[in-house]
Amino acid sequence: MNGSLVIIDIGHCKDLRGQPVFIDMKAKQKHFETLVGSFSSGLYRFGYGLCHNSAEVEDLVQEIFLRAWKSLDKLREAISVS
Repeated sequence: MNGSLVIIDIGHCKDLRGQPVFIDMKAKQKHFETLVGSFSSGLYRFGYGLCHNSAEVEDLVQEIFLRAWKSLDKLREAISVS
Protein backbone atom coordinates (compact mmCIF):
# COMPACT_ATOMS: atom_id res chain seq x y z
CA MET A 1 0.00 0.00 0.00
CA ASN A 2 2.90 2.34 -0.50
CA GLY A 3 1.29 5.71 -1.13
CA SER A 4 -1.89 4.20 -2.53
CA LEU A 5 -5.28 5.47 -1.44
CA VAL A 6 -7.25 2.95 0.59
CA ILE A 7 -11.01 3.38 0.45
CA ILE A 8 -13.42 1.02 2.14
CA ASP A 9 -17.08 0.65 1.20
CA ILE A 10 -19.00 0.39 4.45
CA GLY A 11 -21.85 -1.57 2.98
CA HIS A 12 -25.37 -0.38 2.68
CA CYS A 13 -24.85 3.01 4.33
CA LYS A 14 -25.88 5.98 2.26
CA ASP A 15 -25.42 9.70 2.71
CA LEU A 16 -28.26 12.23 2.71
CA ARG A 17 -28.32 12.23 -1.11
CA GLY A 18 -28.66 8.44 -1.21
CA GLN A 19 -25.06 7.94 -2.38
CA PRO A 20 -22.96 5.06 -0.96
CA VAL A 21 -20.66 6.06 1.90
CA PHE A 22 -16.94 5.36 1.62
CA ILE A 23 -14.16 5.83 4.17
CA ASP A 24 -10.72 7.08 3.19
CA MET A 25 -8.70 5.01 5.69
CA LYS A 26 -5.47 6.95 5.14
CA ALA A 27 -7.22 10.22 5.99
CA LYS A 28 -8.90 8.60 9.01
CA GLN A 29 -5.54 7.31 10.24
CA LYS A 30 -3.92 10.72 9.79
CA HIS A 31 -6.73 12.43 11.74
CA PHE A 32 -6.33 9.84 14.49
CA GLU A 33 -2.56 10.31 14.68
CA THR A 34 -3.14 14.05 15.04
CA LEU A 35 -5.67 13.43 17.80
CA VAL A 36 -3.29 11.11 19.69
CA GLY A 37 -0.38 13.50 19.29
CA SER A 38 -2.42 16.42 20.57
CA PHE A 39 -3.98 14.80 23.61
CA SER A 40 -2.03 11.74 24.80
CA SER A 41 0.43 13.40 27.16
CA GLY A 42 -2.21 15.70 28.65
CA LEU A 43 -4.60 12.80 29.22
CA TYR A 44 -1.82 10.78 30.83
CA ARG A 45 -0.83 13.62 33.17
CA PHE A 46 -4.45 14.25 34.11
CA GLY A 47 -5.11 10.55 34.78
CA TYR A 48 -1.92 10.11 36.75
CA GLY A 49 -2.82 13.08 38.89
CA LEU A 50 -6.06 11.32 39.81
CA CYS A 51 -4.93 7.76 40.50
CA HIS A 52 -1.09 7.75 40.67
CA ASN A 53 -0.92 4.34 38.97
CA SER A 54 0.91 4.46 35.64
CA ALA A 55 -0.32 1.04 34.42
CA GLU A 56 -3.93 1.95 35.12
CA VAL A 57 -3.54 5.36 33.47
CA GLU A 58 -1.97 3.78 30.36
CA ASP A 59 -4.95 1.40 30.11
CA LEU A 60 -7.41 4.26 30.52
CA VAL A 61 -5.70 6.44 27.92
CA GLN A 62 -5.59 3.50 25.52
CA GLU A 63 -9.32 2.92 26.08
CA ILE A 64 -10.02 6.60 25.42
CA PHE A 65 -8.18 6.47 22.10
CA LEU A 66 -9.81 3.16 21.14
CA ARG A 67 -13.22 4.75 21.64
CA ALA A 68 -12.07 7.85 19.76
CA TRP A 69 -10.92 5.69 16.82
CA LYS A 70 -14.30 3.99 16.67
CA SER A 71 -16.05 7.39 16.81
CA LEU A 72 -13.63 9.44 14.70
CA ASP A 73 -16.16 10.29 12.02
CA LYS A 74 -18.62 11.58 14.64
CA LEU A 75 -15.86 13.59 16.32
CA ARG A 76 -14.84 15.15 13.01
CA GLU A 77 -18.46 16.10 12.27
CA ALA A 78 -18.86 17.68 15.73
CA ILE A 79 -15.63 19.65 15.32
CA SER A 80 -16.57 20.92 11.85
CA VAL A 81 -20.00 22.07 13.06
CA SER A 82 -18.61 24.09 15.98
